[in-house]
Amino acid sequence: MNDVTFTNEHAALSEMMREFCAKKSPENVVRDLIERGEGADRAMWEQMATQIGLQALIIPEPYGGAGAGLLELVLVLEELGAALACPSFLPTAIATQTLLAAGDETAQAAWLPGIADGTTFATVALTPDLDARQTVDARQGPDGWVLDGLVEAVADGLGANLLIVAANAPGGPALFALGAQAPGLRRDAVRTTDLTRPMARLEFTATPATALDGEASADPLPLVVGLAGLLVSAEQIGGARRCADMAAEYARTRYQFGRAIGEFQAIQHKCVDMLLALEQGRAAVYHAASLASAGAAAEFALAAPLAKAACAEASLAVAADNIQVHGGIGFTWEHPAHLYFRRALADSTYLGDARLHRELLVRRLGLDGMERTWS
Repeated sequence: MNDVTFTNEHAALSEMMREFCAKKSPENVVRDLIERGEGADRAMWEQMATQIGLQALIIPEPYGGAGAGLLELVLVLEELGAALACPSFLPTAIATQTLLAAGDETAQAAWLPGIADGTTFATVALTPDLDARQTVDARQGPDGWVLDGLVEAVADGLGANLLIVAANAPGGPALFALGAQAPGLRRDAVRTTDLTRPMARLEFTATPATALDGEASADPLPLVVGLAGLLVSAEQIGGARRCADMAAEYARTRYQFGRAIGEFQAIQHKCVDMLLALEQGRAAVYHAASLASAGAAAEFALAAPLAKAACAEASLAVAADNIQVHGGIGFTWEHPAHLYFRRALADSTYLGDARLHRELLVRRLGLDGMERTWS
């Protein structure tokens, strides 16, 4: 087992991110973006790039990056999730990890410098499936690879100028890259439960694309799905932590019948359950991140779906309990609790729900065919 080791630098990174998000993404800014329907917060994105270089964090130094590791990225996403920040950092982070995992140096040289300096917005169009079947097909056209099909929900699919698409190729699942202006590509906005994250439906009709790594016979999807799920889980943990803190603070300061409601046993039990769910999910995320950073591929293949399943359920449970602790005010539009619940609900299914990732884990453990009781 690989132990997670946190340093003073990790603590400083988390604190810096917490302060940055408090200044750049307070609740009124998030609500203003929702009301205007602008989707991603591009002003915050630019500040992230020019002031603290977040987009460059995990990009190797030869491509203009800082060369940090996956654990540092997890800490950043945790703080962004806690603030409900809307710069669409998550989809670009997933795309960056996908480019690094694919190992195509030509594609990395073409796209990573732009991501590092904040001029490239990227996303991944991926449909998680137990058999890795995708909703997009790739075939050889007269001038190279072309794509046909659609992906129903892609984070920042309208704003991204780099799209990485998982598709069924003759040799098996493969990854392809294309620009946002590629012919035959249609992008339509999709309204979802989470009002803070713009989503799009992408349709491909004989759309030219470039195969990552120069051939479409390798199967990169298991690693990519694992990395993407881990990054979503990191964001979920941040949101769950904020909900737990919010509930605890309200329990200490809200008085009924002359007593703080935190003195009532029912509230105490609920807050404890929230903390337990949060810490279990957080431990799963940090463990998976440490395995990926250490290059422990076999162990990461088991830890990643476990983290995604645990965090999908934990974040949803904690967000729901936060509303319950707040009582009547927790159900109102004016209170932020519902925004966190919406994010938790959307993230619980984004890139595969808890059931799918448990099934992936079962297959990798070789336990197919055994009776299972989860729903």
